[in-house]
Amino acid sequence: MATIPIKVWKVVGSGDSQPRIRRLKEALTQTFLEGCPVQVDVAGASGYLITCPAMTNVATALIAGFSTEPGSNLTASGTPKTTTYGSVTNQTHAVNIPVGAPLNLGDCGLLLACDENIFIGKIGAAVTLVITMLRTMAGLTIDTNNYWYVDTTKTTAAAGSCVQIVELIDPVGTVGGRVAFRVLVACQQLAGAPSA
Repeated sequence: MATIPIKVWKVVGSGDSQPRIRRLKEALTQTFLEGCPVQVDVAGASGYLITCPAMTNVATALIAGFSTEPGSNLTASGTPKTTTYGSVTNQTHAVNIPVGAPLNLGDCGLLLACDENIFIGKIGAAVTLVITMLRTMAGLTIDTNNYWYVDTTKTTAAAGSCVQIVELIDPVGTVGGRVAFRVLVACQQLAGAPSA
């Protein structure tokens, strides 16, 4: 079974039980898929949203959240990219926008990596769900279809673990099954940031 987009499974806490979500300006040339881990680019000092690099150690295992839409492959960071065609008669600054074209403001939505949001994802395709996976640390790894899976071989922060498995969604014995996980506090890049 193929890897799937990571989504919110449950919201912990009281109140309206809505997942915490934000929109941040996106860096140029980003082509990540919906449901993939993203972070604010601090290594490149741009401050724009980028896809997470391979999570192989403590420094790379920082997650701002999981994208709610695909990257827009912007030409310039944080600058809207709108599909247009032709010209408008006698209106030099006007453009035609195709009906149904998605609105693009140069930003991207993300489900925040925070204590309230519990996410759902799949484990590796060849891994069997076992009860001892509960409460264990794991990492996230990009699969061949460009979605990310919960990597149970990454069991330490030094190896890039960034999540904790909190629930087995599919039955024990399922190969490549689904699990619920939370992002570890140390890996929550925007922990404590208010929702916008």
